[in-house]
Amino acid sequence: MIPKGTQNFSELIDAQPFLGQAELPEAAEAVKQAKEAAKALIASGAFGSWQEHTFRVSMSGHSNPGNVAPPGWCDDFTGVHVGQTKVDLSGKPLE
Repeated sequence: MIPKGTQNFSELIDAQPFLGQAELPEAAEAVKQAKEAAKALIASGAFGSWQEHTFRVSMSGHSNPGNVAPPGWCDDFTGVHVGQTKVDLSGKPLE
């Protein structure tokens, strides 16, 4: 969660942990690009000003060695979700 008015939102996004598949360079690159996309979306103002809104960011994905899916595995994907929120992580309304 990125509280409204947070000037260092890029640092908050960069600080998010890299969970799973850490040994794959393909996964590391996908995470890096997902974080850049999230930062660009917030900075663009496409969802309103970061000075006036609180945002929730989530990222997920899957990478295969060499970006080639073995039989029975899904293809590579990366999902980035950026949205305004009016509730905290426990579901309580923000003030």
